[in-house]
Amino acid sequence: MSYYEIYNYLDGKSICNIFANLIVNKIHIEVPDAKTEITVNNVRNFFIVKGSTTYDKTIDLSELLKEFYSKHNPSKVNDVRVFDLITYNKTMEYQPINTSISSNKKYDKTQNELQTLVNSYVSKNILFNIKYVENEGIIYYDCKDENISQVTSILEEYFTEPVLLKVDMSNECFSSDRLYGLSPNMRGYDLLLINIKNHVYKLGLGENFNCNLNSIKSPEEVENDDMMITLNNDSFKVKNEWLESLILDIFPFELNQLDLKFGNLVDLESYVITGVCEELEESSHIRDFILI
Repeated sequence: MSYYEIYNYLDGKSICNIFANLIVNKIHIEVPDAKTEITVNNVRNFFIVKGSTTYDKTIDLSELLKEFYSKHNPSKVNDVRVFDLITYNKTMEYQPINTSISSNKKYDKTQNELQTLVNSYVSKNILFNIKYVENEGIIYYDCKDENISQVTSILEEYFTEPVLLKVDMSNECFSSDRLYGLSPNMRGYDLLLINIKNHVYKLGLGENFNCNLNSIKSPEEVENDDMMITLNNDSFKVKNEWLESLILDIFPFELNQLDLKFGNLVDLESYVITGVCEELEESSHIRDFILI
């Protein structure tokens, strides 16, 4: 059974990811080589921001979020409440690599299509969220009472004979994804896994991609031979061991090479909203797969 939770980009996990991205960008603009790792928690009445950064100045987080809301939905500006629990001016060292990705091509496609639908109405001030039980055709939705008629019309037009149920989603809490709370100099391996996944899908090697990436050494010391990659699903059209070895041979894992590959990918706001990022979709290594 496929189940989807879709919140517009001013709500749920999406606004956590955008807020984390805003903070990381603010620090990066001031000090490009600063290291940052934060998490944004949305408890609906307020936000809690936790984590650490080598940046030594306290940021007015509320003002940062207000600036974003003023561009996208000014009515939310006066409701902003943020608790800043970031540890500033902290000494931070690179840690051994330990990251993962779990993906299903068909599920991701449907998720992105539904996210695009919900986000497309934000500019029209029609804010709604949905939970979709695909096999049963059940759609739980939440919106302001004055938008119920519009939202039901939108959903009835998009879905085939949906069962629509109005529910209250206002008490749910969310946290940002790890990727968006990392400074650009610390998220290269997370971005690389997304890029590898996209290569695998474009080549038609599988419909699922569940992968762990680890190293014993620090990213500053690591080379391709030091990396450990584990494909956790066995539904590929080739043997896992062959594909693991090929990935380690083809893709760059040295920190300086990742910086060259993703160094210009600083602001991820558009990626949160649209689900599209040219740098992550690029498929320059497909030729290497084919040649081998």
